[in-house]
Amino acid sequence: MITSTYRSVVIMPKRNAPDSLEENSKKSRTLAASSSSSSSATQDNDEHPWEALVHSHFPDQYELDDQKTDMEWRDFYQSQINNLLDSFADPRAKKIGRRLFSSMTIGSIVDLSDSEQEILLTTIIEMLEGLMRSDDYQSTRNLATLLYQRLPMDLATTLYERAIQKNTSLSNLHWAMICRQPLSSDLAANINEVSCTPAIHLAAFFNSAQLIHALKKFGANLDLKNSRDTTASYLAARMGLVNAINALITEGIDVDLGMEELSPLYIAAAKGHLKVVKSLIKEKADVDQPDVDGLSPLLNAAANGYFEIVKSLSKAGANVKKPDNKGNTPLIYATNEGHCNIVSFLLQEEGSIYTTNNDGATLLIIASVYGHLDVVNVLLEKGAGGLINRAVKNGATALFIAANNNHPAVVERLLQVRGIDFNQPDSNGSTPLYTAALRGNVKVIEHLLKINGIQVNQPNNNGATPLHAAAQNGHFEVLQSLLAAGGLANQPDNRGRTPLWIAAANGHLKIVNHLLRAGGLVNQPDNDGLTPLHIAAREGRIDVVQALLGSGGNANQPNNRGNTPLHLAATAGHTEIVKALLGSRGDANQPNDRGDLPIFNAALKGHSEIVNLLLHEGNSYNRPNNNGETPLYAATWKGHLDIVNSLLQAGALTSQGDDLKTSPLLVAARKGHIAVIKTLIAHGATDPGMRVLEYAVKAKKADVIDAFFESGLNVFPAKLDRAPWLAEELSSRSQANIKAPKSSLLGLSLFAHMNGLRAPNEIPKEILAATPKLNIMPMGYAPDGRWLINEAIKGDKHALAYLQAYDDKTPGSLASWFKQLGSGVGPFRLALKLVTARTTQTIELSDEEQQAFYSGRIDNLDDLCNRYDCELLIDWINNLIAAPEMAAFDNSCFKLSNKILRHQLNQNELRITALEKTVSQLIPAKTEEKAIRGQQQITDFFKPKRSELRFASSSSSYCPQTEPLGWADKPNGI
Repeated sequence: MITSTYRSVVIMPKRNAPDSLEENSKKSRTLAASSSSSSSATQDNDEHPWEALVHSHFPDQYELDDQKTDMEWRDFYQSQINNLLDSFADPRAKKIGRRLFSSMTIGSIVDLSDSEQEILLTTIIEMLEGLMRSDDYQSTRNLATLLYQRLPMDLATTLYERAIQKNTSLSNLHWAMICRQPLSSDLAANINEVSCTPAIHLAAFFNSAQLIHALKKFGANLDLKNSRDTTASYLAARMGLVNAINALITEGIDVDLGMEELSPLYIAAAKGHLKVVKSLIKEKADVDQPDVDGLSPLLNAAANGYFEIVKSLSKAGANVKKPDNKGNTPLIYATNEGHCNIVSFLLQEEGSIYTTNNDGATLLIIASVYGHLDVVNVLLEKGAGGLINRAVKNGATALFIAANNNHPAVVERLLQVRGIDFNQPDSNGSTPLYTAALRGNVKVIEHLLKINGIQVNQPNNNGATPLHAAAQNGHFEVLQSLLAAGGLANQPDNRGRTPLWIAAANGHLKIVNHLLRAGGLVNQPDNDGLTPLHIAAREGRIDVVQALLGSGGNANQPNNRGNTPLHLAATAGHTEIVKALLGSRGDANQPNDRGDLPIFNAALKGHSEIVNLLLHEGNSYNRPNNNGETPLYAATWKGHLDIVNSLLQAGALTSQGDDLKTSPLLVAARKGHIAVIKTLIAHGATDPGMRVLEYAVKAKKADVIDAFFESGLNVFPAKLDRAPWLAEELSSRSQANIKAPKSSLLGLSLFAHMNGLRAPNEIPKEILAATPKLNIMPMGYAPDGRWLINEAIKGDKHALAYLQAYDDKTPGSLASWFKQLGSGVGPFRLALKLVTARTTQTIELSDEEQQAFYSGRIDNLDDLCNRYDCELLIDWINNLIAAPEMAAFDNSCFKLSNKILRHQLNQNELRITALEKTVSQLIPAKTEEKAIRGQQQITDFFKPKRSELRFASSSSSYCPQTEPLGWADKPNGI
C-alpha cells in the first residue's frame, strides 16, 4: 500500500541572487552594513522582503515550502545570523558581528574601531579556512555568502588585503570573489583546482551571473565537480538560484550533469523551483532522467504537488505513465499525496483510471488510504466506480481501508457507489464494519449501520464479530450502537469467547457492565473452560472481578484443568483479587486436576502476601498434590525463603513419608538454595540415612554441604563407618585445613581455632583482623578433624569454647544439633556443661548429682541446695530453662526449680520463726495487741516475693530470661 514517504524526495524552494558586483559594492559603501532584496536578489512576486533576504543570504537554509509571515522570516533570518556567529571562537568577534550583521542593522551605518575591525577580520580569516574542508564547508559557505552580500566595501577590501598576505587554504581568487575585488588572469591561475568549494561553485552559490561569466572568461570548467561529485549547476538548481543557472546555461554547461545520477532538472523539480525547471527544459534537459530508484523529475513534482512544474514537464514530453522501480506512476504519487489538480491533469494526459501499483492497489484504494475525498470524487467522476470492489493482495477494498483509517467522509461517498459490497471481507474475514469497530471509528460505524443489509454479526475467520472487536478495545459508543443494531451479546468466537469474556480479559469495566445488562452470560466458559471471571482474575482486573461476582460469577467454577479463578489469581499474584474471591466464598481448599491448591500455586510463584492470606483458610498447607508435592516443596524448589518461613511457622511439615523425590530438603540441595536449607534444618527437617547429604557430597556441591554442617547436622563418628563417602569428605576438608601455611594469617587463625582459644585477649590482634576461609566441619569437629564432644562432656574448657564459637558464627546450629541428639544422658551432660560454662555462675555438680538431675530424682540434690546460695541457684536454673540446648530436659529442670524454691521457702520460714521468738521476748506483755500487729508486719516482710519477680533477674548474657515453664506445678502454699 502507498505510504506518505514520497514527500521525503523533496524539500526545496525558489531563489534569487545578487544582480551585479558593481551594484553590491556601491550599496555596501553607502550603507555600511546594509543589504536589500533589490540589490542582492531578483525578488519573486510571491516572496516577502525578508523571505527574499533569507533566500539570497542563506540559500542553504531556505525552504520553498516554509509557510511564514514576513516577520517570521525576519526572526528566521536573525536566528541564522546567531547560529553563524555562535561558531566564532572569540567572544569579542561574536559581539562585533552581531552589531554589524544583525537584522536590525540592515540599512543602518555601523561604525567599527580599528581594534574591532582587527578582531573581526582575524576571526573571519580563521573561520573561512573551513571552506576547503569537507567537514564544515557547508556552514562556512554560509559565512562567505553573508560576507559577499553584506560586508561593507571598505571592510571587504581590508579583509582581502590581509587575507592574501597570510598563507591560507583559500586561493587569492576565492578571497577576491568573497571580498568583491576585481578578477584577473593571475588570480585565476588554479581556477579549476578540485576542492570542496571550487571557484565556479562559489560563484553559483553567490547567485552571481557576473562572476560566472568572468570565471568562464578566465578558463573555468563550468562542469567541474567538487570533491562531493557535484556540479555548480546542480548546486544552483537545488537552491533555486535562477541567475546562476541561467548564466551557466548561457556559458554552455552539460545540463544533464549533476550529482551522481541526479540531474539539475531532477533536483529542481523535486525542490519546486519552477524558473530553474523552465530554463533547463528550454535548454533541452532530459525530462525523464531518473535516479537509482526510478524516480523521474515528473514523479518528484507530482508527489510534492508542484502543479506548474508537472505541466511544464508534461508539455516538454515527459512520460506521464513511466513508473518508478516499485511500479508507482506519477498519477499514483499524486493520488497518494492528495494533489487533486495534478490527478485531474494527469488523467487528461493519458493517465489511466485503471492504474494499479505492484500491490494491486487501485487509484481509488490509494486515495482512500489517507482520506483524500476530493481525489476520490475526481476518480469516481472519471469512472473509478467500476473498480469499487477491487481489493489489494490482503483482500482490503477501498471501503475497508477508509473504514479502517477513520475517513468517514470517504466511507459515506463510497457507500453511494452503485454495486458496492459493504460486507466484503478482507483475507482475514474481517468486514469494514469489523475493522471500524476494532478501531473505534464512531462516525464510520454510523454510516455503515445506516445501510440496509449490513451484517452486524458477521464473524471473521476467527469467529470474532464486530461486537467482539469493540469489546476488545473498549469502544463503548461503538458497542452501544452495535447492540442497538442487533449485535449478539453471547455469540462466541471460534475459541468460545463471548464479547463479555473479551471485555473482561481487557479490563473494560464499563463495557462489562453494559453487556451484563444486555444479557451477557456471566459464567459462560470458553473452549478451555475459562469463564469471564477466570480471565479477569488471571489478568488482574479487580474492578471487573467485583462486577462479575456481584452479577453471580461463580468463584469456584473449574476450567478444563480444574483451576478455579482463585487458582489463576494466586498464580498471577493478584492479592486484591484473591481477597475478593475469598470474600465471595472462594474455596481455598479446592484442588485442580493435578491436585494443586491455590496456596501451592502462590508458593511456587513467590507471592508471599497471597500465601499468608491462604494460610488462614484452613490447614491445606500440608496437603500434597498428585505428585506428593506440598506448598513447602514448591516454595523450596523456587527458593522463596520468605514463603518457606511463613509455611514453617504455620506448621508445615518438612517431610511427608519416605519419598525422597518430594523432600523439600533434597530439592533445596539440588537447586542450591542455601538459606532455605538452613531454615528447613532449623525447623526440624531431617535427612534420614543422610541421603540428601550423600547427594550433595557426590555432586560436589560444597556450598550445600557447608549449609548442612552449619545447620547443626549430627555427624557422630559412628556414622562414618556406614558412610564412607562422608568420611572421605571430612578427611579431605580437615587435611586441607591442616595444610594451611603456619606463617600466614590463615595458619595462625587455624591454630587459634584448634587450640580452643576464644577470649579476645587470648588471640593475637592480627588474627582477629583476619577473615580466614577454612573448610567448614560439622558440629563437634575441630578444623583438623578431631572429635571434641567427649572432651566437652568432661568439661574441657577448650572444647566447650570451640562449640560455643561455632554456634556464635552460625547461630542456632547448637540448638538444631541438640534436637537431633535426643534426650539421652550424654546430650544432657553436654548441654549442662555448655550452659553453665557460658554463664558467670560457678555451679559444679558431681556425676551422681548430674545423674539425679537428669533422672528427676531431686530428693538426692539436697546437698546441692545446701552448698550454694538460693539466689545463685535460681539464676542458674533460669539459664538452663532458657537455653535451647536444654529443651529436651525441661521436665528435669522444672523439678529442680521447684525443689530450689521449696528449699528457699523452708530457709525463710526458719529465719522468720527465730525472729518472731526474739521479738516476743523483747516486747512487754501489756502491749500484746501491738506486739501481735508488729509481729504480723515482720512476718509479712520476710515472706518470699512473687516468684516471677525473683526469677526476672539473671546474670546470664546468653539470652533473655523468662519465667520457668512448670511454675504452675509448685507445691501448695508456695
